[in-house]
Amino acid sequence: YIPCRTFKNISYGQLGATTSLAVKKLFGDLIVYSDDEYQLAHLAREKASDLNYIREQMLYVKDNHTFVNRANAILEAFKRIN
Repeated sequence: YIPCRTFKNISYGQLGATTSLAVKKLFGDLIVYSDDEYQLAHLAREKASDLNYIREQMLYVKDNHTFVNRANAILEAFKRIN
């Protein structure tokens, strides 16, 4: 399960951080991850001022996980059927 709030928070310019392994697998190194909440808070605090990292997260969401991306994927699927 990938919560939509992860995409929303990142798209609004907030640091993406999670305890979810599924989110970590999707974002790879572009998400702050720990399965321990205390460690996650510490890691997120360290990354909170890294504006380049936050920008990279935003670009990843923009380029891969928007409504336009989903609509284009559906159109591509229809093209393959026909």
